[in-house]
Amino acid sequence: MRLQDAAFQQLLEDYRRTVLQAQGEVENAIIAFLKSRQQLEAFQLAADAARRAYDISTEQYQDGLVDFNTVLNTLRTLFAQQEQLVVSEGTVATNLVAVYRSLGGGWEIRQDETALELIPKDVREEMRERTDYWDKTFDEE
Repeated sequence: MRLQDAAFQQLLEDYRRTVLQAQGEVENAIIAFLKSRQQLEAFQLAADAARRAYDISTEQYQDGLVDFNTVLNTLRTLFAQQEQLVVSEGTVATNLVAVYRSLGGGWEIRQDETALELIPKDVREEMRERTDYWDKTFDEE
């Protein structure tokens, strides 16, 4: 009896540790997703500002107020900001997938199956061999 109780306690502690670990993974994924969304907003503002700077420098060049190097520099800045924006969009998508996965995404909903049908056949047979209790339960299937 003591051995079974100790085994149960160990299983209970393993379960608790697993639940806490899963909760930590969910929290970390959510925080990473929210932070990446904030970064995305900042990169969007920076890309918009770089676009305006490029447009202004192009107009100034056409009016003869600045040289072409200024236009090239603002164009390089615009491309760099757009690249960071695209990378940030990818990070947001990756972090959203991490949230989905940490919450158990990808599980199939099996509404038409009973609980016993979810147990693999070989495991059911093993359970039946251990005790007579399962004979009644499996016969009800």
